Amino acid sequence: MQISIVVPAIRKELWENFYNSIANSFHGEWELILIGPYEPSFKKNNMRWIEDWGCPTRCQQIGILEAKGEWICFGWDDGIFQNNSLDKYYSFLSDYKDYKTAISGRYTEGTQSIGYMLSDDYYKIKTHEQAQSPYVPTNFLILNTGLVSTKLLKEIGGMDCRFETTGLACLDLSIRLQLYGIKIILGEGLLLTCSWLPGNEGDHEPVNKAFFQADMPYYNKKYKSPEFKNEIIIPLDNWKQAPDKWKRRFQ
Repeated sequence: MQISIVVPAIRKELWENFYNSIANSFHGEWELILIGPYEPSFKKNNMRWIEDWGCPTRCQQIGILEAKGEWICFGWDDGIFQNNSLDKYYSFLSDYKDYKTAISGRYTEGTQSIGYMLSDDYYKIKTHEQAQSPYVPTNFLILNTGLVSTKLLKEIGGMDCRFETTGLACLDLSIRLQLYGIKIILGEGLLLTCSWLPGNEGDHEPVNKAFFQADMPYYNKKYKSPEFKNEIIIPLDNWKQAPDKWKRRFQ
């Protein structure tokens, strides 16, 4: 297995189109792992569903542990992979033949700021004031999607599930990877496009509240505090410390 696409997922009406976009994006051996409360309405031999009612980061960590692919790509169930984009990213990364190299994927959300999201600057920590820290080099890149070695993710403990949502959890992961000595390369060309809901609109309210009420304060405590501990390797089973039911969404 070459690539595992790992997706915390609740929007089951979008999954078949999402699956088909992967099939048009990558023509090697791949699997899709959906983690969430709702069972898919269709089946594919290379698709697995894992039932879990926890927060998105907990679900993503469970998917990492279940992945059979040599490389993992994080995805979102409101996304569409571009035709042949994973082929290009995989071909580029395989030239390095080194599991300690990762590639950050370019993506867009909604129809605004597309040019900015495709620019090099968007993927640099120094561009985002909320992400900056006196303890983190300003030239570090952000990896929200792309390709990263499954072996490497397990080596450093994967996602920190003290974050509830994947946005800041992926930022944290990006920092830990680079502090660990990993080279992250920014990919060429758009990998996938996503829709976007602002603030508390639609089903985004639990994510929005978790970001500001829990994840941002924890990120500031972890990376902007004088007690910065340079915590790179974390327990791989840390997902068990997250509640098995995410009460912001599921009562």
